[in-house]
Amino acid sequence: MELFDFFDIEFIFRLANSILENWFNYAQNIHLNINEQFVWEKLKEILGDREKLYREYFKRYNNLRGKDTVRVRYPQNGQNWVEWVGNNYIDIKVDLEKGVDLGFCRMGCFYTLVRDDKKKILKVAYKKHYKEVLVFDPEYLDEIQKNNILWLY
Repeated sequence: MELFDFFDIEFIFRLANSILENWFNYAQNIHLNINEQFVWEKLKEILGDREKLYREYFKRYNNLRGKDTVRVRYPQNGQNWVEWVGNNYIDIKVDLEKGVDLGFCRMGCFYTLVRDDKKKILKVAYKKHYKEVLVFDPEYLDEIQKNNILWLY
């Protein structure tokens, strides 16, 4: 998501193409013509719409068997802040007891736990055993080792 701050979209495509081609060569697979196998227009569409990029990114963490719903609010296109109204969010099913895969908590996003029409704001996220642990209740804050904190409200 932060690539747009430093590079133009054509550079990103060339970089992605180079990475994919080199990975196929490294894995000693039959060389595939990436341009024929990959849907570049779909990628360009996603990268050109920052809100769509956020949605596609967070969908990777959706767990169909997850017991909990975390609402992730993200900045709208052309903004660098989070609006509290509108549809600039995605609801992701997760299992808070097991933790979430690393990379879920992103700077610039806002997280709430949605349960029975009640919402709790994420207080802190920290790393434990290669997972991100999300804490929505402040009574658990004392148990967290400060050097593992990833996100703090």
